[in-house]
Amino acid sequence: MMPITHTSPGLVRRLVVCVIAFFIAFALGTGLSACGGVTADAPVTPVPEGQLLIPLPAASALAGVATGTLYDKSFVSFMTTDLAPAINWYAMYHFSTTSADVIPILYSGSVTLGPSGTSGAGMIREFGSSASTRPANGNWSETSVGAFRVIVSGVNAPNNRPIELSSASTTTFGDASGRWDGTWTDNLNASVNKPATLQFDPALAATVTFGGCVRQLRLARAAAANSLYFSVAADIPAQTGCPRTPGTEAASLNGIAFVMPSPLAGEAKRLMLMVVDRNGSGFSFTGDQ
Repeated sequence: MMPITHTSPGLVRRLVVCVIAFFIAFALGTGLSACGGVTADAPVTPVPEGQLLIPLPAASALAGVATGTLYDKSFVSFMTTDLAPAINWYAMYHFSTTSADVIPILYSGSVTLGPSGTSGAGMIREFGSSASTRPANGNWSETSVGAFRVIVSGVNAPNNRPIELSSASTTTFGDASGRWDGTWTDNLNASVNKPATLQFDPALAATVTFGGCVRQLRLARAAAANSLYFSVAADIPAQTGCPRTPGTEAASLNGIAFVMPSPLAGEAKRLMLMVVDRNGSGFSFTGDQ
């Protein structure tokens, strides 16, 4: 049996005070030099109220809009700097390079962005000429300043040839206001493309009816590296005869829009808008002004 030793009341009080001070100091990140403990290496800076605790991803040269030509057809893609597994890559592979009256194949995916010019493989989806989507894989790399290489495996282009191309960065504008005349496409509808007009109000909201569906669009300004773009939310109320709202369920899709120089003679700017649902199925709009 261990002997019981006597401890003075003053020592007991001091130990109790130090224990309490330790827990207070631990919570505040301060030192305990008065009690013989260690001091902090540096003062802890509190996080301002409202500031995000999750660090933003590193800037990547792959972010922004890039255009290229794949088998004489236009391929336009946009990479945001959102963190994977969020959808951060969108692309439209067009059947024409000069006209807005086109039927693009839609691609969307989640890409892990590394430092400038690097990327891991990404999981992507293709929404093409049928109402179904196909899974695929992709790789992105910077081949030179402002030039990027995209390789998609698992799906082929419509002519059954591989999807592998180089694309170059393109200037984008931060103004999507006003009227845009172009074409809606949605392969869920019997008529996959149709001339349409988008007119955004001062709050960057617009409503368009196509294929028996009323679509309500809302744009919000955003930026990826030095490329301005808009995040897009599309709400489709439950409607009879609308393929995107079967039964009584409404539909919500999300995506991006950006404004770039128009390739059409007499037009200054082109708006490209694309949204997808959780399965990769979606619709697009291409218009000029």
